[in-house]
Amino acid sequence: MADAFGIDRTAALARVDSGQVGSIRWTTVNGIGRRFVCAPCNNGWMNALEHEMATASLWTSSSDEPLGEHRAQVVRNWAFKTHLILCYVEGNAGKFADPDVDDAVVPPLSLARAIYEKRYDDLAELAVGLAINGASTDFAYEFGTPGVMTVGGVERKNGITAPASIISIGRLQMWVVTPLPIGFNLFVADGVKACEASVTVNELPPLDAVGNLRQIRVDYEDEWPSP
Repeated sequence: MADAFGIDRTAALARVDSGQVGSIRWTTVNGIGRRFVCAPCNNGWMNALEHEMATASLWTSSSDEPLGEHRAQVVRNWAFKTHLILCYVEGNAGKFADPDVDDAVVPPLSLARAIYEKRYDDLAELAVGLAINGASTDFAYEFGTPGVMTVGGVERKNGITAPASIISIGRLQMWVVTPLPIGFNLFVADGVKACEASVTVNELPPLDAVGNLRQIRVDYEDEWPSP
């Protein structure tokens, strides 16, 4: 997949925490940690998905060719898988149940099982948005929480219940947000298109590789359910 999208796996990658620009962690694309993934999954269905994703690179070179049903599902699966990894690598999801950790995002664990078992109907309520990577970089990602989140009409500061990823590979940019499935409305940047079979490249807006999380808004319709 990396070769197909022109990504140099050995290139230096800067990782910067929000609000801590002075603290830069350098690594490579290959160096992004995935220690929570078991070997059978990493070498099995995840590896197979990486190879399938390579077919989408040909589509990004076209202008008016529809994405198609199969490629749309592959792109969605790859985006969900990568978002899940980022929830652990950047969102500290593995420590969500730790009472001493207050910034861990809610892990969307059902994503991996649904993709592994090909239960794609279980993912139907979750959207992947597409745009064009307008930056001069072959790989970038932004992970965090929505710029605005409300619950029952009241704005909440902590958006850990709706982790968000914006992933750019080559020309393709993917937006993934996984709010709790309790009734919500999701808003993203103008022009971002749903990853559907009919979408074409010339419909997609060019957007910066980073700095877009503030354009995401999640409105939960009601207050949290009582325990």
